[in-house]
Order: sequence, then structure tokens, then C-alpha cells
Amino acid sequence: MSFLNEILSVRRLSGAPRNSVSRVLTVACVAIFAVVVVGRVSTPVVGAVGDPAITSVTAGGDFGCVVLADSTVKCWGDNSSGQLGHSTLNSTIPLRVSGLTGFSSLSLGYAYACALLTDSTVKCWGKNEYGQLGDGTTTNSSTPVVVTGLTDVVSLSLGPDQACAVISGGTVKCWGSNRFGQLGDGTTTNSSTPVVVTGLTGVASLSPGAYSACALLIDSTVKCWGYNGFGQLGDGTRTNSSAPVVVTGLTGVVSLSPGAYSACALLTDSTVKCWGYNSYGQLGDGTTTDSSAPVVVTGLTGVVSLSGKWVHTCALLSGGTMKCWGSNAGGELGDGSFTQRSTPVLSAGFTNVAAVSVGGRFTCVLLQSGSVQCVGDRRSGKLGDGIREFRPVPAVVPNLRATHMGSGGDHSCALLTDSTVKCWGDNGYGQVGDGTTIKRNVPVAVTGIAGAIGVTAAGSHSCALLSGGTVKCWGYNSFGQLGDGTTTDSSTPVVVTGLTDVTEVAVGEYSSCALLSGGTVKCWGYNPFGQLGDGTKTNSSTPVAVTGLTGVVSLSLGYGHVCTVLSGGTVKCWGYNSSGQLGDGTTTDSSTPIAVAGLTGVISVSSSYSNTCVVVSGGSVKCWGDNRSGQLGDGSVIASTTPVLVPGLANVSSVISASGRTCALLADATAQCWGTKYSGVLGDGSDGGSPTPVAVSFVEAPPVITVPVTTVPVTTAPATTVPVTTTTVSSSTPAVSVSNVIGKSISISKMPSSAVAKTVEIGVSKTKVMVLLVVPKATKPLNQVAKYILQLKPKKGSTITKTITVKSGATVKPTLTGAKKVTYALTVTSVTKGGKKTVWKGPNVTTS
Repeated sequence: MSFLNEILSVRRLSGAPRNSVSRVLTVACVAIFAVVVVGRVSTPVVGAVGDPAITSVTAGGDFGCVVLADSTVKCWGDNSSGQLGHSTLNSTIPLRVSGLTGFSSLSLGYAYACALLTDSTVKCWGKNEYGQLGDGTTTNSSTPVVVTGLTDVVSLSLGPDQACAVISGGTVKCWGSNRFGQLGDGTTTNSSTPVVVTGLTGVASLSPGAYSACALLIDSTVKCWGYNGFGQLGDGTRTNSSAPVVVTGLTGVVSLSPGAYSACALLTDSTVKCWGYNSYGQLGDGTTTDSSAPVVVTGLTGVVSLSGKWVHTCALLSGGTMKCWGSNAGGELGDGSFTQRSTPVLSAGFTNVAAVSVGGRFTCVLLQSGSVQCVGDRRSGKLGDGIREFRPVPAVVPNLRATHMGSGGDHSCALLTDSTVKCWGDNGYGQVGDGTTIKRNVPVAVTGIAGAIGVTAAGSHSCALLSGGTVKCWGYNSFGQLGDGTTTDSSTPVVVTGLTDVTEVAVGEYSSCALLSGGTVKCWGYNPFGQLGDGTKTNSSTPVAVTGLTGVVSLSLGYGHVCTVLSGGTVKCWGYNSSGQLGDGTTTDSSTPIAVAGLTGVISVSSSYSNTCVVVSGGSVKCWGDNRSGQLGDGSVIASTTPVLVPGLANVSSVISASGRTCALLADATAQCWGTKYSGVLGDGSDGGSPTPVAVSFVEAPPVITVPVTTVPVTTAPATTVPVTTTTVSSSTPAVSVSNVIGKSISISKMPSSAVAKTVEIGVSKTKVMVLLVVPKATKPLNQVAKYILQLKPKKGSTITKTITVKSGATVKPTLTGAKKVTYALTVTSVTKGGKKTVWKGPNVTTS
């Protein structure tokens, strides 16, 4: 669960008494407060080597961005909705936003961002569930889109799910979520295009909060509108208003800073007043009592600027230091503790600060030297320093950690945070990329790769996506899959001919495809089924354009077919079609894209060996193609050449198709699977097969944090055979889920604290044994931190051991590497103050 969803739990508590909301928020934050791990302070590093100077830093919900002196933007952190401006996974290092030039300012919401352009128009990107991108749709976008009908914009400000712009002349337009009237147009209807805020003129600046917004007028007074359950409109009441109301007794205001259900104002005398929600002390008056009228922040003078967003606020002082107050569950106040503060405290280690920006449980500052430092919760990589943990003292952005991985038939590659690549494993065709064909048992640097932002591998070749939008490949090349115009193997990277502006690369066994920034696709390599999409079945050693395909958002490769989601929510596929996997009502191969019959509102696609499934708007799932194992989920084992609805599924957030089976992750963090069921792979505690979805088994499961299944920016072809083994074991607290995460096979199971016996699954690929552990948020006790010892024990020989610390609500993905062709038993031991206890024992897995 994201931090914002904890704070904004009013969405699920509509009509609930105010105290019940407060209790939920308090429990959520106390539970996370208790699982903090303190890291070390690092030496400042200014972005990537060779980058222009940083001119500003801005924090969003779970991501951050910097503006560089060359007027480009780089972002890092969570990217589940495309808010980094790039079709990639979450990133612990800054990545450049694609296609953004000529802008004058940048503003971040919870999971989206907007830029004010020099021509006084606005572009936005990221999450668009409520229309907050303003383009007339509710479709997420990882590239900037123009806000419809918005011109003459003077300034821009974003709330979590709504955006507002001051127009020349002093009026305001807003768009996005409007459940509580926060768009100010007199209604509570969401709008995906800008609407005028009623009766508001003479506006100097804006400050949207959670479900409300405030405007600073040119006469230095303030008006607010929207949700008022905690008094955040400042009018002395707790009554919502869909039109602006005056904040009581507030004059001489210089600037505004929003919070979640609160707001603060910097006054002309350099003091600060705040009002609204105060359970975390975010009003700074020494209490935790809400106030529907402004109160003075205690002991704060000499303030230059303010920044607040959720439940903490920071003030930049005239001497270049910083004081913060409010929630400190992630160490975001920077005082070296995790204790919330109801009065301002000095942020230790921050000096010579030029600007400050507050995000969701983290804080970033721009120093006068031009470097950036961040403090607080690292989850999703939001501190930008390559690490994912909490930090209550300043951290900076080093570049020495792996961010993405890709695995081929017998080799693997990793993208490091310094944008280089290392590979290891089989190297008979040069697929490790070190200039030799010598097998490498440890990672070695790939020759001549710099500025990489993605890496992928399949079969016996590898490819890297570079920051300039070009691609380099190396390894096996008999079918031209390196894309350099030859069929000669290469043990060092070669440039894929004629490719620019690439945003995503998907590599198959003997062919590859690249998604370009303009929404078109090019493919190269093996082409017996027409999987290059160029109208022929001729192999090509250079990229060829997929015929008649535009507006592509994402792509997924099966064995011999490719499917793409288009910007309008439709799907087109091409290539091999023996089982109807192209979805056009036939079993005829196609060397050009053809529309999948009857599909609209598609959010994501996942292709397996010979079938494909999509998630459509509303959270249902449709599948087509091979169905011999019941993997279409329609209750039959008959193939379908057109999409069929998977019955009984709703509120699905993602779907993964694998060989003979499919699993769906639901919005409530439960999972359902269908298709082949061998060794308990469907996770419902039995063997056999199911042609309809079955719930992944759990008993009295406590609330769990959602585990998003995201699309990898540089994908590999589907894994060949992924052995999955199970065991029945006894379990005790803390509750942990284990999931198979090899290749495109995934199933989710929950391990409740009260479970007597559950199924545990692990995935095996060659010598690697991989698991996914998901620890639900603790309910009893609140301060739960667990240490686990994972061991692979052979009948003979050395035991492979890995020790991990798992926080309540955290997800870890440990990988253990064994020897070739050895049978191991997996043992997981919990380490607590009371001693060690084996919580899982078995199963037997055999490496290859």
C-alpha cells in the first residue's frame, strides 16, 4: 500500500466519523514507524557524471524530479503509473523524462506530474484515473500529453489527484478528482478537462491539498474549497464547499503550502500559521488537536519559504538551515529520529539549503552547491540514492547498485545504477559481452556500455537500451537478432542500425522489438511466422517498421507472436496464430498487425507461449488462444480465436500469462489463478487443473500490502519450462507470502499468522532459486520487524545461506544460487528475540 493511500483512507471511509478516520491513519503510520532501519550517511554526488547543473528539485507522492540547467527533467522512484515519464520499472536513480522541452516550471502530484511550457500551455504525464492529466481521457501516460483547451497559464499547482492553473487575469481552472468539490466548479463531478473555479478572481497563487484547494489572492488573503472534514478550509466550520470560502482572520499572506487535510501560510513577518488536520502535529502549535481556523506555528521565525504535501511541513530559514514538523515515521523530518514533532525541529545535516520540497514521507533539498540531498522513506527508490529503506538523516545519490536484470537461456545481465551493465553465465556466443567467449561465473563489465537505462536478455543474446534512445546488442546473431546488418556473432555490443527514440525493448529467443517514443514499433531477427510485422516472412538483420501500427503504449511477446496495447485501449497482434493467439477469429498467421476482435478499454496485456490475456477497464480479464490447460479461464479446454471473458473476476489490477496457466492480482491484494495445476502451482492447496479461476488459498489473512505486478521496460521472451515445487508446512507469525517469480510465471499466496499449514512455492531457473516474500502490515504487535534465514540444503555438500530482514508491509525478492544438477530443500527460519524457529521446511528443488 502506498503512503498516500494510508493518508487518504477517507476514500474508503466515506461518511465515517472523524475519529474513525483518525484511528485508521494513526494505526497505519504507527505500524510503519515501527519497522524502520537506519542507514549510513553518504557523501554528496551531483546526479550523473556529465549532467548539467540542477536548478530545482520537486517531490511527489512516491517519486521525485529535478530540473536541469539544460531545461530537461529527470525523475526517480515509483513508476507504477508512468510518472517518471518513461516506460520503465521503478528507478532508484534519476531518469530523463521523454519528449519534454520548452517548459518554465514543474509540479508533482501523488503519481503524476505536470509542466508549464514556455508557450503558457501545460503538459502532464503519469496516473490519470480521475482525469488529472487533463487530456480528456482517464488513460495513464508515461509520456507528456497536452492539457486540453488550456492557454495563457501563469502558474500551476498539483494536488494528489487534481490539478489547478492560474490563468492570465487572475482566474483559476482545475481538473481531475472532484469527489468533495475540490475543482471548485459548484459540482462534485470529476473532470478530465479544465473547468473554471466559480467566483474566484484576483488569484496570485494556488495550493491544492488532498480533496481541497486554497488560493492566495492579490490582496494577501486566502480562499479555500473542497473537503472540510478536519477544518482545512479554515472558515471555522467542518462543512464541505464546492465553491471558494474565505479563511478566517488570515491577512498578510506571502505564500501557501498544502498538506493532506491541512494548509500552512507564510506571513509577511516571516512567521507561519497553519490550520486543519493535526493528528501528527503538522500544525506545529505543540498540540495534536485539529483547528478549523489558523494557529501560529510555535517558535518559528526568519522563514524564507515553506513546503508541505502530506502530513509534515518544512520551512527554509534565512540562514540556509531547515526546520520541519509533523509526521516522522520514515525519518522525513531529518532530525535523526523517527519521532513525530508537534513543533519545529532543526533538520540535522542540512546546511546551505537553497530550496526544499516535501513528498510522501520523504524530503528533498537543493543545496547552494547545486547538489540534491533527500531524507526519509526510501521505498520505491524515492530518495534517488539506489537504496530502498528508511533514512532519518540526509542521503545522496550514488550510482553503484543494480536496478534491472535480464536473463537469457544460460546467462544473465544486470543494469547498475551508474548506467553500466554487467553479465555472467554461459558465453559461447559472446552473450556476456566482455569481448571473450569464456564462461563467466561472476559478473563482468560489458565492454563499451555507458548511459544504459535498461537491459534484457533471451536465448543467447543480450540488448541494452541507452539513455539517448538507441540500442546495443551482443551475442548470438545467426538470424540477425543483434540488428547490426550482419549475421555474425559479436562478443562486444554493436549498435542496432537506424534505431532512435526507443522507450522499450522486448527480446525473444531469436527476434526483438522496440517501442519508439512516437508510439510506433520496429522489429528485427527471425521471422518465419511474420513476427517482425513488416508484411513478410523474411528474416531481417536490421530493424523494420511494423506495418500500419501507431499509438502503441506497451507490448508483450509470446513464442512467435507479438501483441500491443494502443493508446485508445484497443489491441493489435501479429505473427504465429495456430491456436488463435492473435485474437482475430482465425488461426491464420499474420505478418502485419490485426485488431483483436471486440476489445476496448484495455489497460495491460500479457502474452504467453500461445495465448494472451488482457486487463480491461473496470478490472475484468479477457483471454484468447490456446486453452488445452484451461488457461483462458472460461470453464472449458477449447481454444478461442477471439477474447472470452474470465467469469467471476472483478477489480483485477494485473494479469500474468505463463505456459498453461494464468494468474490475476486483484485490487484487494488477493490473487486467483487458473489453468494447469501441477505441484500446487495455482496456490489453492490442491493438485489437478482448473479451467476457471480459483482463489490462492489463505485462512483469516490479515490486511496485506498490494504487490504490484508491473511491466518490465525491457522484457525477455517467455521462460521455457519453469519448474515450480511445493510443500505443506507449519507456519506461525509473522505472516509471509511466497510467490513464484521466474520469467512470466507468477502466482501469489498468502501466509496468515493463524495458518496451520500452507503451500509455499519457489521458482527455479538453471542454478538460481528465486522466491518473493510479501510481509503484510502488522496488526499485532504494531512494531514488527522480522529476520529470516533462507537455506538451500543438499543431501551432500555445502548449504547455501542468505539472511534477510523483512519489515512489516515490505516486499523482498531473495535469490539463492546453487550448484548445477543438485537437489536442495528450502528452509526458512525466523529469528526473533525468543530465538530461532523454522517456519517453512522443504520443498525439494533440483537445479539444472
